[in-house]
Amino acid sequence: MIGKIVRAVLLAALMGILQTNALRFVSPAAVIPDLALIILVFFAHRNGSFPGQIAGFFTGLLLDFLSLAPLGFFAFIYTVIGFVFGATKDRIVLDGVVLPFVALFLATLVKILTAGALAGVFSIETASIGLLSSRAWIEIGLTALLAPLLFALMSMMGIFHTQQRGGFR
Repeated sequence: MIGKIVRAVLLAALMGILQTNALRFVSPAAVIPDLALIILVFFAHRNGSFPGQIAGFFTGLLLDFLSLAPLGFFAFIYTVIGFVFGATKDRIVLDGVVLPFVALFLATLVKILTAGALAGVFSIETASIGLLSSRAWIEIGLTALLAPLLFALMSMMGIFHTQQRGGFR
């Protein structure tokens, strides 16, 4: 399990570096889809709440180091998202196109609402983009549109494949 968490965090960190450096030059209206969030939701859904929380915390911590947000800002947000979407393990099947789209739509919405709440509580002015802004809805749309593609790619590659335990035969 530790190896899976490390792989998830490293892949999400790689996506975080990609989205903070390379994607900002090709994205519309300087809005970047959250690739690290897609990796986290996929991992949490496949492995459960506790591994999702751990991967979310370390992914968020790495994103804190890459951004200007206060230390722990993204760690808290991604931990919450890792827990929430880890709770969907064995309850919802996130295969196909529609459910990954809906899951990442909701995950990005949770991210923006949690960021807004943290920014309000701790008086962080630059941390939140606001739910009513067009930038927020573009990010939600881009992230949700990329989700089915990345979910299918990660499923085919078997990156976070969970092996079922065998029983008596």
